[in-house]
Amino acid sequence: MRLAVISCLLFAALAPATARADWIIPPGREAIVAQMLSLPSGELPSGFRFEGAEIGRDRITAVYLRPSDGATVQVVLSHPDEAPPGAVRTERFAIVLTASDRAADLTALRSLLVARVREVEPHEFWLRPDAT
Repeated sequence: MRLAVISCLLFAALAPATARADWIIPPGREAIVAQMLSLPSGELPSGFRFEGAEIGRDRITAVYLRPSDGATVQVVLSHPDEAPPGAVRTERFAIVLTASDRAADLTALRSLLVARVREVEPHEFWLRPDAT
């Protein structure tokens, strides 16, 4: 199984002051992200496979691809306090799936990913920067 977790940790010093997040992802979270999102192709529904993930300053973005027709699904995990409307919430994450036109029915993939995140999400994941 190809594990393609790409870690791009962006720190507050690199982001504009006006783009400050209330919660950030500190370094060292790569293994738990891989455990939550990098499922073997045989476990993913509808022929999807995990293509990779990027760990950003305040969110994780993963991509799943169905090679048979090129359908793609983008999964974004953020802190539940910063969840957009329609996000599925777990104890530690807000999860949003966005699909290409070819991947119209996301019910099975969404259910599997939400269950997986709930199963392995750590007690502590996020860091709240000092309000100074």
